[in-house]
Amino acid sequence: MHAEHSPRQLEKELAALPVIARLRHEAFEKRESDLWQERRSFATQEVRHSHNLIANVLIGREKIAIPPFVRERKDGSASVVVLHVGNDVCGHEGIVHGGLVATLFDQYLARLGFMNLDSKVTATAHLGIDYRAPVRANQFLVLRLQRESTVEELARKPHKVTVVGRLEDANGKLLAEARGIFVQPRDAAKFLKDTTPETGA
Repeated sequence: MHAEHSPRQLEKELAALPVIARLRHEAFEKRESDLWQERRSFATQEVRHSHNLIANVLIGREKIAIPPFVRERKDGSASVVVLHVGNDVCGHEGIVHGGLVATLFDQYLARLGFMNLDSKVTATAHLGIDYRAPVRANQFLVLRLQRESTVEELARKPHKVTVVGRLEDANGKLLAEARGIFVQPRDAAKFLKDTTPETGA
């Protein structure tokens, strides 16, 4: 039997993670604290009541039990996501399903991508993933994401953005890498009307 952790306990563990303290300290040391913002993903009632795959299927005890912690640069150039995966998101016993890893990359690469597009809506044009090591269940994971497109490239092609990312465990071990190309849909106005900022990916 795998030990289960209550959401309350996981919140305490999240708050005490060294990786979060390091992120804040590094920004403070570089005098860049005001360039970053923090939020909790999938935490609002509006999102929970939407038809979103993660919010409705994957958020829950022994899945993604607590809202992921997101720290992102306000200019849309980088973000870090910290989340806990439980025991009920596996393929092989004790190993997180590769499809969940792909879903997390798609969600959060796209989230960073649409921060760079005028419509704040993206569609996935390409997503490539290299799996580097088995992702164990029942642990905190860290997604580190960065915009690959330069400011000049965005100026030339304002409807397209490329984002790269890596998935690590809480100790920094590399588990997977990804690169995504995201485009602004032609009917972006309809997407914007039908979605919330969290589900725009």
